[in-house]
Amino acid sequence: HAALELGIKAGPQIEDHPSLVFLQTKSKDELLEALDYIRECDIATYEFHEPYLDWGLTAFACSPVPSAKRDLFKHFQLWRK
Repeated sequence: HAALELGIKAGPQIEDHPSLVFLQTKSKDELLEALDYIRECDIATYEFHEPYLDWGLTAFACSPVPSAKRDLFKHFQLWRK
């Protein structure tokens, strides 16, 4: 949801083909920590607040990240062989 909403709001402003990476957190606290970290890195974000049962923030997306800033994500656990 968050990525779709960001795409609608940002429009076609991408200069190069970005990677699409999905990250998962184990709790809402971890989600909020990740959001704070991305914002501190000066990367624009879009929050998705789930209206169902008033769950609040359930996801966020960030603007396309240029190659020079991709290392900011290296501490997030991703799938590896």
